[in-house]
Amino acid sequence: EIGASAFEVGLLATATQIFPMLLSYAAGVLQDRFGSRWLLAFGALVGGLGTQLPYFYPGMPALYAGSALFGIWSVIVIVLTQSLVGMLSRPAELARNFSHYTVLAWGTQLFGPLIAGYSIDLVGHARACLAIGPFALLTLVMLVIWGGLLPGGARRAGPPLDVRAVFANRAILRVLAMSGAVQLAMELFPFFLPLFGHALALPASTIGLLMSSSALSAMLLCLALPRLVARFSEERLLGWSFAASALAFTLLPFFRDPAFLAAVCVLFGVGMGAGQPLSTILMFKRSPEGQSGAGMGLRMMTNSALRVTGPAALGMLATGFGLASAPLVTAAVLAASAWLLARGPATGKGAAPHS
Repeated sequence: EIGASAFEVGLLATATQIFPMLLSYAAGVLQDRFGSRWLLAFGALVGGLGTQLPYFYPGMPALYAGSALFGIWSVIVIVLTQSLVGMLSRPAELARNFSHYTVLAWGTQLFGPLIAGYSIDLVGHARACLAIGPFALLTLVMLVIWGGLLPGGARRAGPPLDVRAVFANRAILRVLAMSGAVQLAMELFPFFLPLFGHALALPASTIGLLMSSSALSAMLLCLALPRLVARFSEERLLGWSFAASALAFTLLPFFRDPAFLAAVCVLFGVGMGAGQPLSTILMFKRSPEGQSGAGMGLRMMTNSALRVTGPAALGMLATGFGLASAPLVTAAVLAASAWLLARGPATGKGAAPHS
């Protein structure tokens, strides 16, 4: 609305990921040491402020600052809530609770754009920023009422997780690599699908429905995930997830009919609907006892680095070698990940993981 170029819009997306890339590990360590309640409150205050800046100071500087502040809120919420889900779950409940958590995350991808779009249509872009403010306030109210139920920190739980030791622990390194592959797929499919839709001259509403179909299929798969985990191992299911997602990326450049594209989107949703919670469960299990926050933070740090670099790198590939090249390269990465998982689980020396 204010005349920003496509490059400037891209920089806004990068600004949102800067703090998640830099602070994820620190947020996890602070949670392990001091608990979650006040850290979550700090994130809501900072992020809430960031969402309001564009209304009071219209222009690109306020959008950059607001995006960066919102990134602080997102890193705190994602790292801490993922760790909390694991800490508050019995071993037999991990799959169920993480699948429910992921259903909620996919639900935001269904309803968030609707709230934003209708707010813009009703009150305009600047005032739509005010519509986000109540979510920060709601977070603070919930923390006042129920924050005392959250587990506290353990200041004498031992030394923080040594990042350098990760590279000597094949089990943790393997999970980080698998999690990175999931994140790469999650970022690139919604990045390239609108580009293919635009190239096929599909209406924006059709592209939106296609993207929603992947989110809906992912939510349905998540609901079935606890039964699947009870029957198969997490790594075996994750391998199937990678295989399904690799097939979706392979087929994406070759289908032109919206019905076939919808089938590809459903296939991707089924794959990534399992990939997100499974990689989170595996990271929680591989993290040393009492340091799940640090483990989840380390996972998000690597994922955020991919979110900053992945779309740009493969976007350059698509520019140089054609639009179809980037999804096919992504499919190859996912297929290689599925093959590595099919070889069997890795073991690594290090601190005792969660049982």
